[in-house]
Amino acid sequence: MDLFAKKLLAWFALHGRKQLPWQNPRSAYFVWVSEIMLQQTQVTTVIDYFNKFIRRFPHIKALAESSLDEILLYWAGLGYYSRAKNLHRCAQIIHHDYNGQFPNEVSILQTLPGIGPSTAGALVAQAFDQFAVILDGNVKRVLCRYHAVAGDLNNRDTVNTLWQYATQHTPHQQLADYTQAIMDLGALICTRSKPKCTDCPLAKSCIAWQTKRVVDFPQKKPTRILPKRTGIFLLFIHANREILMEQQAARGIWANLWSLPSITSIKELRENYSKQLTNKKTLPTIQHRFTHFQLTLNPILINVHTKKSISSKANQRWVALDQLHTLGLPAPIKKLLMSLE
Repeated sequence: MDLFAKKLLAWFALHGRKQLPWQNPRSAYFVWVSEIMLQQTQVTTVIDYFNKFIRRFPHIKALAESSLDEILLYWAGLGYYSRAKNLHRCAQIIHHDYNGQFPNEVSILQTLPGIGPSTAGALVAQAFDQFAVILDGNVKRVLCRYHAVAGDLNNRDTVNTLWQYATQHTPHQQLADYTQAIMDLGALICTRSKPKCTDCPLAKSCIAWQTKRVVDFPQKKPTRILPKRTGIFLLFIHANREILMEQQAARGIWANLWSLPSITSIKELRENYSKQLTNKKTLPTIQHRFTHFQLTLNPILINVHTKKSISSKANQRWVALDQLHTLGLPAPIKKLLMSLE
């Protein structure tokens, strides 16, 4: 075991996180669900979602036999909804092809939906305490600074270099503790901004700290102005009791979730819903930021006297207001609907 791992494990014994819900018990199923949720999402956000998810789907069989709609209901708000779809598909494969038991080999795990090299490594190390290497965002940041690795983190050569360092430092004992330790160091000490270098157990041998260049690593991405998109969302409400909801296509940012019918222009509104416009009301706009763009939602509330006056499509249905909580809703749509109460 090299000095890097020894110092990290000593720090973890005193300061590491040991009471996260997926650590008790540290089963393969718990670790897997948490790792998928933690992709692109912080621990503080994931904890509540994880607890609710596990209460409803306590084991792989329950998840595999549930509908995607119900899984999305418990995932709504976490974003990156393809993760939930992959979780469902993977659960079905594990349940049917592996008798409900997770493989303990990285190479096999990587063939399953939604599991990449780092997630597979985390699963093998955390659940089975076997040698496996991880390289998530926190680990990349720690290694970039420790070894002063220049270059864009999206560059293949840079990532390959980091994988080499990650493999070099990963010990062959205490794998579960070590992988949690290096993730914790990145999340708690070697943070993206304002890192607590004076509290870091690796500071004395960290090149970035010793050369006073911590702010230079990892290489910052050029500032990018997010493109803006606008959508007009129609909130058809009948007798103040039911709302017309529309399930989204299987692909897209809100894949398979339930949203509101939307149009691209006021002209389209006039052409298709001229009879209902006497009962319309424009609601305050809602801003929502995605990874790749900024969305402005322009909601229009339209009171409907009879549901037959709206020709609904196959992917639409009227839902009672007190039943909206049973649908998987995108965060901004949920925010909008809650504002009606």
